[in-house]
Order: sequence, then structure tokens, then C-alpha cells
Amino acid sequence: NDVFEITGHWNSTFVNGNTHSHEVIIPLRRELTCAHFVSGSIDVERTYFSGVLDFGEGACDNQATFTFDSGDVVNITLN
Repeated sequence: NDVFEITGHWNSTFVNGNTHSHEVIIPLRRELTCAHFVSGSIDVERTYFSGVLDFGEGACDNQATFTFDSGDVVNITLN
């Protein structure tokens, strides 16, 4: 059916001591007819900020949002 979902988590530690961790909290859905994920979200914990990257509710578009823990929202156009 040309659709797959990704789950999981990963951590990175850089030589400068910065750490990043990511956890898929809603499975990332990819449809092969679309260039980007169509839904799902990732919890992002970085050295200086954290929040949730959300790919939407299923539309085949190039839009996502990042919601900082403070509540501020940034719209993202995916390349």
C-alpha cells in the first residue's frame, strides 16, 4: 500500500558536550506518493531548547510546526 510508519528514539552527544534526544511520540507516517511525512510528531530535547515537531494530520504538503515548551509555535516549510 506504499505507506510506512517510523517509531523510536535516538540520542546524540557532541564533542562540545551538547546533547540532543529525540523520541517519536506519534508514529511518523510516510506515503510514497508524498515527498514528506504526512503526520506524526517528535519530542525534541536539545541543549538550549525543547519542544515538539509536528508533521500534521495527514495532508500531503510541505508544512510542519515546532511548538517550544514555552508554548511559542513556529511554522516550518520543509525542503
